[in-house]
Amino acid sequence: MNNKVTSKEEILEIAKTIIDENGIHALSIRSLANKCNMATGSLYNYFSSKNDLVVKVVTSFWYDFMNINMKDQTSFKNAVIHLIESISEGKKRHPNFFPLHSFIFDDNNKAEGIHLMKKYLEDVKTNMLYVLKEDSEIKKDAFDESFTKEMFIDIMFNLILSYLIHDMDSKYIEDMLNKYIY
Repeated sequence: MNNKVTSKEEILEIAKTIIDENGIHALSIRSLANKCNMATGSLYNYFSSKNDLVVKVVTSFWYDFMNINMKDQTSFKNAVIHLIESISEGKKRHPNFFPLHSFIFDDNNKAEGIHLMKKYLEDVKTNMLYVLKEDSEIKKDAFDESFTKEMFIDIMFNLILSYLIHDMDSKYIEDMLNKYIY
């Protein structure tokens, strides 16, 4: 017997399972309600619209990919390695999400989806910068006015995104950190 799903978190997990198993376009209010063993209208108690559902699902995926509280880290290198490991695990759990996630938004909501992603990624970069500034093991002369910590974070973040997209070997990122800032 299927139990009725009663929490927003459970609904989001089921929505992600639908996407993982059947692709992004398989997610609909009706398919989700069926999988949750609830009436279609009941989903609107949790999400104000399909767009609200989609935004929450995409956000939940991003947290799965980059689920790390960097402010608990004392080493920038360890934080980056942990972030890459989190991305790797997210890619294993949700192999179809990253290459296709932009298609989940319809034309009317693409701008909101892009804004959501940029905001989340900026939060990750802000956390990376915080850890970099707090890491006492960084070479004192690693940064100056012509090459700031903020510039370095932009470069590192782009490398991490390249890793995410192209399955690069993360050892190169660790080697670069050891060579240039430690």
